[in-house]
Amino acid sequence: YTEDGELYDFDAPVTKDVKLYAKFGHYVNFWFEGDEYPIFGQEIEDGQTATKPADPGKEGYVFKGWYTEDGQPYDFSTPVNADLNLYAKFAKLHTVTFYLGESPTATQDIEDGKTVSEPEDPYQEGMKFLGWYTEDNQLYDFSTPVTGDLNLHAKFVKSHTVTLMFGDSAVGWLTAEDGKPVVKPEDPAQEGKIFVGWYTEDGMPYDFTKPVTQDIN
Repeated sequence: YTEDGELYDFDAPVTKDVKLYAKFGHYVNFWFEGDEYPIFGQEIEDGQTATKPADPGKEGYVFKGWYTEDGQPYDFSTPVNADLNLYAKFAKLHTVTFYLGESPTATQDIEDGKTVSEPEDPYQEGMKFLGWYTEDNQLYDFSTPVTGDLNLHAKFVKSHTVTLMFGDSAVGWLTAEDGKPVVKPEDPAQEGKIFVGWYTEDGMPYDFTKPVTQDIN
């Protein structure tokens, strides 16, 4: 190299005294896990940086980055001052499939040990959504790390609507599971009047311990 850091062209005519400097480089080898030899390498001038290659792919896995021999993620802005081995790191992916009835409606590919995102509650007319259940009929906890493929099924129960009336106007709606009582709402207030209770359409006081088996006003 010349004094100004340019690679010297030995085909160029010499017209004056010249000082040339030897420069040495380092090898950066990129390894794919399990391979006997590196998949490729780069020769890097001392003090320069290696070029980050395109992310490699592996079916059923997500690429996490290039790691050093001591298991640390490599920073490609670091100057190279010695030979270097970098290893591709992957994480296993698992498929979580959501079912509505017998039909899959959505899937998520989840990194091993991570959690799956809970989707929006599905809707079925006349039914109350209870949650997402595993194949052994257990309510799924979305804070659980995913360690394998998973099927989750939407579970519903028949429900009824209890409409709260104030005069001729509906002021609220409650949902009750079929065969279970509805939760008693807070007493409404009206200035100058005392609330006596909630009554059925035939003028009888409603019993909030009674199982609900149909829509009620």
